[in-house]
Amino acid sequence: MSGSRLCVERGLRYHFRLWGSPRVQAPAAVFLHGFAGSSRDWERFGEARRRANLLPLGSGALAGSGFPFDREAIPHIDESQLWIYVGSQASLAKLIAMETEESVRAQYRAGLAVNARNARPAIHTHTSFDNEDTKVFGNANWRALYSTWFPQASQADAKKLSEIADNTKRGERKGYESRWMKNPLAAAAIVALTGDGAEREAIEQAIRHYDYARLNMAEFFFAECAFYALPDGK
Repeated sequence: MSGSRLCVERGLRYHFRLWGSPRVQAPAAVFLHGFAGSSRDWERFGEARRRANLLPLGSGALAGSGFPFDREAIPHIDESQLWIYVGSQASLAKLIAMETEESVRAQYRAGLAVNARNARPAIHTHTSFDNEDTKVFGNANWRALYSTWFPQASQADAKKLSEIADNTKRGERKGYESRWMKNPLAAAAIVALTGDGAEREAIEQAIRHYDYARLNMAEFFFAECAFYALPDGK
């Protein structure tokens, strides 16, 4: 099953929200700008975008609204879901760099700023993570946790499956790392991707906070995203 078909069948329409809008626009722009080699193709892309922007939620206007627009559809963004917006923020930064129409660039810059402003408080939650924590991480043995696994054709099915894990085997470590490691580092990356060096001290403190040898989840790589997105310090 393709990813797009799965999204439709599960009732997910993230591409019509900030989560997906820049991700759809950026690859198209990169391809046309760098590989198509035809000014006519680039002009057609611009014309299609201008037509979309006539809609109440046109692609540029949607990108400029930032992730707060998605809060109703995606619960707990600020507490645990910022990671899905790191790619969106990177896409906005790329679109700003390639765009030649100033009115469109302004919308992209607005989205970049809104995302950073709203993600900023989450950076400081890294202090809630204790490197000496000994909670059980049982998710490595996935089949033992979900012995009654079944295919999920809808969001309701996925939610039901998530609730039938053997909690005595799962432990609490995954949720702990997700909330206090993955989310703060994702917030750090979102803010760093503005490219202006704002909150450098807070971002670097978050990066330095963790004992990476003790982490179980791979999402610690958001620390690397944040580090390399920061402009060179003076």
